[in-house]
Amino acid sequence: MTNLFLSLFIITVAVQSETVSGVWVVNDVPYAPWTLELKQNGTSLTGSVRQNGALTGPSEIYAGSVNGTTLSFKAKSPDDGARTITFTGTLQGDKVAFHRSAEATPGTGPGAGPGGTGIFGGRAANEFTAVRQGALTEDDRQRWIANGVAFAPWTFNLKIDTATVTGDATQARFDAASGYATTLTGPFEVSEGAVDGSKITFKLKTPNDGRVITFVGIREGDQIVFDRSVQVVRGDPGRDGILGASGATHFTARLDNGRSAAPAAPPPTAATGPVGRWQTTQVANGPWVFNLTPNGSALTGTIQQSGRDSNPDGERIITFRGRINGREISFVRQIDVLAGGTRGGNDLYGGSAPLQFVAVRAN
Repeated sequence: MTNLFLSLFIITVAVQSETVSGVWVVNDVPYAPWTLELKQNGTSLTGSVRQNGALTGPSEIYAGSVNGTTLSFKAKSPDDGARTITFTGTLQGDKVAFHRSAEATPGTGPGAGPGGTGIFGGRAANEFTAVRQGALTEDDRQRWIANGVAFAPWTFNLKIDTATVTGDATQARFDAASGYATTLTGPFEVSEGAVDGSKITFKLKTPNDGRVITFVGIREGDQIVFDRSVQVVRGDPGRDGILGASGATHFTARLDNGRSAAPAAPPPTAATGPVGRWQTTQVANGPWVFNLTPNGSALTGTIQQSGRDSNPDGERIITFRGRINGREISFVRQIDVLAGGTRGGNDLYGGSAPLQFVAVRAN
């Protein structure tokens, strides 16, 4: 009788210790990270969900329950609850394998729409995996978070051995301070990683290998103090994100132990006018880069291309007309040759280059 009681007691403790309480993070999805803050109380489950961009949230969860390693809950989209999102998941140690579905909330009317590809949208991933914040993944990577930078957080998923470091890095889609958005969110693979005592070095590259970014850090307990430099091999130097030449050159990344600051939320409305940096790459001497600043109905700024002197020869007037469509501008170039001039060559200032092209917002 004593042995039977002891066995039952041990089993009960093991089941109760596997709680879903904590902060769970989902990367490799649109508007990442998706963040789920869960609090288990017996078989009931409360908390909130949010994402980084679009309908940010947080949105409180309801109808939450836990049954062994199975959990389920619902949340309404932040746009006045137009959609109801149902989450069901299976706890697997420091991971939860989730299934989600979205449907129009009864009574919200036909104008609610299906939503987009974020956590509250009808076109988002139906299957995804959330990882407990601060936990090691299967390959022993640790997550290090840098805030106080543009396009925060910068997230470094690193496996640090005695002599090498591997992993990847990501950044947020939106930068609240500037109002800019970027499509270069990662993950970007770490290369040439090395460890020498407390010193950590590695490199990242832009997807087109146009820039090489070098990180040199000193690990001090649960933080790494980094210096960062950028080598522009060719093309656009970028902005102030994790891959940009104007980004932070000195910053601190802290081990994600569940107490990291929440990701920076985007402004209520992202920049939609012509203000900002635009570029087109599928052209001769690309990218062509347009830095535009509106002032009322007036527009000023600079344009430049790669591979040639940015100062044209003064033999032509080039007129640009464009139509903004979200993150793109459809441009038409008109070439007027001045007296004694020529039409020029196949570049931004020449008559032989494309007269129609599309420029997109650059990070």
